[in-house]
Amino acid sequence: MQKKIFFLFLVFLLFSLNVFGNGVGNFQEKEADGYIFEFGIEPKYVIEKQKIPMSISVHKKETGKPTSVENFWIRISGGEEIVFSSTDLKTQETGPIIFLFAFPKEGLYTIDFGFNEQGKQVSAQYEVGVLASIAEDKNFLHFIVTIVAVFALGIAIGFITKKVRK
Repeated sequence: MQKKIFFLFLVFLLFSLNVFGNGVGNFQEKEADGYIFEFGIEPKYVIEKQKIPMSISVHKKETGKPTSVENFWIRISGGEEIVFSSTDLKTQETGPIIFLFAFPKEGLYTIDFGFNEQGKQVSAQYEVGVLASIAEDKNFLHFIVTIVAVFALGIAIGFITKKVRK
């Protein structure tokens, strides 16, 4: 009986994590002039002043394979303020450009990146919302409440099972 209850508890816990977790991170693709830009950011919820990894890669649309691009640039801005800018980067065929960045404050940020090919600018743009704290996100609070409730339920079931055995 105790094994059945423990198994049901585990199934419920795993179901809760699957429903409310929705994966981790945010990955997007955008197409521009025969290229596909892939942008990834971890974690799913970006918090101000916390360093997070971001990745950018460029693929040729016709082959779908990563391509090497010189004079690649990145610009991150919040409203009218540019908070990060880097030029003369080089993308690799072996993998993405990966860098750490801490957004200075909450708000909506625009991440622009691209390169020049034969005098023509090829670029893409992404938007990232940054929270002041995780507590502002209702989905995350719902997730935490669910986890606490599951653990409380597990403790209650264990306590009841122990009393029944006596």
